[in-house]
Amino acid sequence: MRIKTIYRHPKTSAPGKCKEGKHPYLLKTLQTIDVDKVWSSDITYLQIGPKNYYLCVELDWASREVLGWSLSDNMSTQLCLDALDMAFSIGRKPEIFNTNQGRQYTSHEWLRELEERGISISMDGKGRWADNIAVERFWRTYKHDCFQLNEVNTLEEGRRLTAHWLTYYNRERPHAQLDNLSPSEYCRQKGYPPGGDFFALIRTKKQEEIAYSCQKEGGSLFRPYAYHRRIIDEWVKEISTIFTTVHEHKIKRPWYSLNPF
Repeated sequence: MRIKTIYRHPKTSAPGKCKEGKHPYLLKTLQTIDVDKVWSSDITYLQIGPKNYYLCVELDWASREVLGWSLSDNMSTQLCLDALDMAFSIGRKPEIFNTNQGRQYTSHEWLRELEERGISISMDGKGRWADNIAVERFWRTYKHDCFQLNEVNTLEEGRRLTAHWLTYYNRERPHAQLDNLSPSEYCRQKGYPPGGDFFALIRTKKQEEIAYSCQKEGGSLFRPYAYHRRIIDEWVKEISTIFTTVHEHKIKRPWYSLNPF
């Protein structure tokens, strides 16, 4: 029936008009992927207040480490170039760089940055989101563990939250695929320099002192899962108490009609 919604969609993967900028998918025949063998980039949208903002990341496939990121109110090529510059600033580069066929990644500016460094360019097939599954899986983690658990009203708040969480993600969050190591620990074991402290790029001098004291004491810069897990546990206890009270007093009301809040 071809029924579609009529509201405006973000369209983060609009195809580019430059046919010369499109490249084949090079990851299909790879047997193993080591650190800095393949990097990927992608864009997602975040609803902050009444507007949509756009987040671009550069991700290493083997370690799942985020090497660069940028958050802006538009999807221009500069958004991706800012994230790419941050990734290259740590002194590493990939053999293959995989993206989709969006207009940002088929632009002359983006392709020139990769070709000048001798990087092979790979692009997903049309409509093949699974070709870039590493970044797609990262978006799920970022939104589920970070963005959707916090109230963000301004672009500045979004940048601070993202920088804070990405630092935690790289340095502390364990990955089952990496034998429960964090991405930075995995890179360090393989002899590669880990990514930088993203939160240090935007935090104040006072916050820098607090972060240093946390690290000195062996504490965590950011533990969103533990924090929100504690809140959820408290809610579960309150709801359990309400249901226990209802059961003890034999209140004849269906469970779905109860409103613990």
